[in-house]
Amino acid sequence: MHGIPEGSVREVATDSRTVQQGRGLLFFAIPGARHNGHDYVAELYRTRGVRRFVISEIRPEFHDLEQATFILVPSTLDALQHLAAYHRQRFSIPVVGITGSNGKTIVKEWLAAVLSAKYHTHHSPASFNSQLGVPLSILGLSPHYEVGVYEAGISQPGEMARLAAVIRPTLGIITNLGAAHQEGFSSLRQKGEEKFQLFAHAKTLVYCADQPLVHELAHELAQKHGVELKCWSLKGNPADLAVELQGDLNPEFPGQTRVSSPQFTFQWKGTNHSGSLPGTDAPTVENTLHTLLASLLLGLEPEVAVRELARLQPIPMRLERLQGLEGQPLINDTYNCDLESLQIALDFLCRQAPSTPKTLILSDILQSGLPSTELYTRVAELVATHRVDHLIGIGEAISANAGLFAPPTRNAPSRTGCTPELSVQFYPDTETFLKVMDPVALSHSAVLVKGSRPFRLERVSHRLEGRIHRTVLEVNLKAVEHNLNYFRGLLKPGVKLLVLLKAFAYGNGSAELAAFLQYHRIDYIGVAFADEGVELRRAGVQVPILVLNPAPDSYASLIAHRLEPELFSLAVAYDFARVAHEAGCKGYPVHIKLDTGMHRVGLQLDDIRLLQALLADSPSIRVASIFTHLAVADDPSQDPFTLAQLGEFKTMADSICQSLPYRPMLHVLNSAGIERFPEYQFDMVRLGIGLHGVSANPGVQLQPVATLKSFVAQVKTLQPGDTVGYGRRGVVAEPTTIATIPIGYADGYNRHLGNGQGKVLINGQLCPTIGSICMDTCMVNVGKMGINVGDSVTIFGEKPTIFDMAEWLNTIPYEVLTSISPRVNRIYFTD
Repeated sequence: MHGIPEGSVREVATDSRTVQQGRGLLFFAIPGARHNGHDYVAELYRTRGVRRFVISEIRPEFHDLEQATFILVPSTLDALQHLAAYHRQRFSIPVVGITGSNGKTIVKEWLAAVLSAKYHTHHSPASFNSQLGVPLSILGLSPHYEVGVYEAGISQPGEMARLAAVIRPTLGIITNLGAAHQEGFSSLRQKGEEKFQLFAHAKTLVYCADQPLVHELAHELAQKHGVELKCWSLKGNPADLAVELQGDLNPEFPGQTRVSSPQFTFQWKGTNHSGSLPGTDAPTVENTLHTLLASLLLGLEPEVAVRELARLQPIPMRLERLQGLEGQPLINDTYNCDLESLQIALDFLCRQAPSTPKTLILSDILQSGLPSTELYTRVAELVATHRVDHLIGIGEAISANAGLFAPPTRNAPSRTGCTPELSVQFYPDTETFLKVMDPVALSHSAVLVKGSRPFRLERVSHRLEGRIHRTVLEVNLKAVEHNLNYFRGLLKPGVKLLVLLKAFAYGNGSAELAAFLQYHRIDYIGVAFADEGVELRRAGVQVPILVLNPAPDSYASLIAHRLEPELFSLAVAYDFARVAHEAGCKGYPVHIKLDTGMHRVGLQLDDIRLLQALLADSPSIRVASIFTHLAVADDPSQDPFTLAQLGEFKTMADSICQSLPYRPMLHVLNSAGIERFPEYQFDMVRLGIGLHGVSANPGVQLQPVATLKSFVAQVKTLQPGDTVGYGRRGVVAEPTTIATIPIGYADGYNRHLGNGQGKVLINGQLCPTIGSICMDTCMVNVGKMGINVGDSVTIFGEKPTIFDMAEWLNTIPYEVLTSISPRVNRIYFTD
């Protein structure tokens, strides 16, 4: 240790971007594949007031940080995990550890919600289930909690033993075993054996007896470690919790019924009970029954458990970005509320709206176990450190502590750091606020709506939402991060990354993704036109922006907003150099586009001499990069052409560089090129469609980013001879049920998908279209399946995929994504 530790440590941090102020904070500088926490130590010291650091490297600049305390360890990640394991040993409360291929986060959230009816429950925020997330979750456990609920995720052998030592669950839940994250394991059994290490020292394991491999591994665990097994079954297998569902024959649960009703019955300790499911799809049923059995084992009475299950909501009602009335960010996180999730939501708000006034609408925090004054003191500190401009508190408890949010006065300094700029309002309940709520008054700030479930603050979010079209495009920011990290992992050290957000970020929303990518420290953003770049600047994006198609009448706007143009012809180069000179620019960054065979735009070999003369005579501009575009990087049969393009680019770029007194960046690889031609990464690469889950390598498990969803608006039963839609092109041959869905060609659902050419997913079953696609609606044949108005419909996502739709249309995924109409609301969410 170097330095003198003073004061107590109230929290730990590993991500410099989330640190608002350093008082009472211990920062672990953790090296990673893409970022190294040691790079940000000096910045945190100077700009955030952090004084305590755990490090594994000694940097020369650390010697200048005179008031800092450094703890030097061999591995900062190991140190964090050991600290969390030590912290966990201080508690003798029931601790639930959850793992599995799917459903971990949902079961964790639902179980914590149900248990909160009886216990002060602590649970890991969001999907904090990694080698880093698990110890951070455990360190949030404090003496007033009575139960802890945590999830653990792995991607390769050897990881679970480390997490098991940190969590040390007394009760385990294995949700299921499937193909997710299989790439690090040789077989499903190997992955299952690795996951079951979490339960080696547990007292009890909860699982589904209908899953053969899970059942087999559970009994092996019991024989080896003496773990007590508790299971549930839908198929009549011997089980502690025997369940029956209501409905018709269901292929998702062989031997059981399709869940056409949310009602179910179960037997527990010889007594029959009934309850309601939060949903009728197979994953929801499975997650509900895991939650039910675990809650019963942890001491809830069946009547209480059933009551709380009926109150559960789908997890997507969590940390999603919507669009407000004036297009401003509206963050909806109305599923639950505690201090940790509040901090995560406020961090998300600041990332999405770095330069916009911020409003927080916050309910009482229930079941925290903390004394009210201490709880709302911490809330006020979070409000202050995240620079919230307007606080609306809803609930009796937060209202009773209004004084903690008061700004300082001459005779009374603020105890929590709140400033005079903070305006506050308090209401005893949601209904009172809704009576006086003025959505227009809130339309000029970014709004976070954060509430505990009983307050039903989604009613507030609905009033603030700018678009209410229920056909939505969901953008999974966690999947964006996964895909970004995949491509980053292919880059050599020092190679920069430019992410293309042209065409409304391939239909997924440019401003929203730009803020997210800026947070993840990409080097450049590329857009098609100047107005797209201007929009990003106005949204607070500060990353360098390359404009690929600058128009002459946009040059002044480019300079005013620090946008960097592509110079793709001599005429464009001359014109922009002149405008830059007239604007008084010196060394304004420009990017030279070379045509090496795409023959779209770009300077050719014959233009190089005149370009060199222009650059030598134009101090107003400076070449930031030279690049070209590969025409067929994704097609192995065309590799000779691609290699010829690369060779010509190198020749032309070298010629330009030799005439310059400096060396600009070179870049040529697109998404497919990054995967297939690593030797040509040069100084930077350009990531486009790959970010959205499209890969040139079929074996790569990129994650789908966008899911287009709608709902069933009407259900009709038709008889033989009836026809459907314009032109009577849909002809019914047998008694048939059809569903009308409010999505049509005006929304981007192509007319060529009609008459059975396209399919949508309803309740786990693919249903073909029937009749022609209308402007605002389409109809699908649901056969004899039980279906209800309001049921969710997936147009594309995990199934059917965007590749399926592209194949049905004989086109490419790019066209499908960019065809989604702006009137379709985009919802951005993260775990």
